Amino acid sequence: MVEARPKTNDEKFGGDEKVNFHNFKMRFNSVTNVDGANPLDVINELTHWLKGAPLKLANAHIGSKDPKKAMKEIWRQLDLYYAAQIQTAAERMKPILAKGRINKDDIDGLIEFMSEML
Repeated sequence: MVEARPKTNDEKFGGDEKVNFHNFKMRFNSVTNVDGANPLDVINELTHWLKGAPLKLANAHIGSKDPKKAMKEIWRQLDLYYAAQIQTAAERMKPILAKGRINKDDIDGLIEFMSEML
């Protein structure tokens, strides 16, 4: 688990656009889903993967009498935090629409548009 930790602060999830929440969550869960890792180890490891407000959410549960229950509560709160931070579809579309029309022969423009839509 220690070797897989984020190496820099920019690699930690903090609610900004630098680290995708779902990628972070899948990566963390795959790294910590190992034989011999108990819930206390996992909850302590999580603090090395977070920064900012998400780290504060996790730290509030450090030292809990039931680390397994605390871990479930941390994920519940992180899911809510993520949901509050994401943009609406209209907000995500504004910068794409601001670029204007794409010429049907502009292959690069069409590929870029498709990529942004994904």
